[in-house]
Amino acid sequence: MGNLRILVAFLGIGATTFGGMWAATHKLEADLVTHRQWLTRDELQGLLVVSTLIPAPKFLSLGGLVGFKMHGWSGAASAIVGLIAPGASMVVAGAALVRPELLEGALAPLNTAVGTAIVGLLFGNAYHQLRSGRLPKRQRTVGVALSIVIFGTIVAGVPLIVAAFVGFGVGAAFIRPAAASSEPVERSDDG
Repeated sequence: MGNLRILVAFLGIGATTFGGMWAATHKLEADLVTHRQWLTRDELQGLLVVSTLIPAPKFLSLGGLVGFKMHGWSGAASAIVGLIAPGASMVVAGAALVRPELLEGALAPLNTAVGTAIVGLLFGNAYHQLRSGRLPKRQRTVGVALSIVIFGTIVAGVPLIVAAFVGFGVGAAFIRPAAASSEPVERSDDG
């Protein structure tokens, strides 16, 4: 398998996957396991776990690990470049096209709309994870309530970064421990 195939595959993943590695697990599985058959589902899950141990952005770590598994160091470099190139190109284009002073003036409504869209993507991902995850009903309810509270605080004017950090802390305290426990997980069909 050539580096060009790895580069092209990860260019596609980098251009169409948003929200980071955990938000993109279904897309990664569909692309790398089902469509391309480069990995088994167990191999992908193992690489997802290992990538969390590497002190780097997790999505890049995963890309590097997959590329390395496929074609050594040059495959790792190809995968990482493929993941970075689409987003980096958009940032460079945005920096070249939009002067910062415009974001406070003529483009202020666009700036607000983009911020709202990002919040929408985050909540859409959270909703998807809660619906498809294997969390007990109580933890799913806490997650939905937390999402509503965070949304309300953002609408009320609390800076997004503050709401995100507080939401992360509360979510980690109330949702993650139960999901990681050894108790059997109940899954109801009512969603």
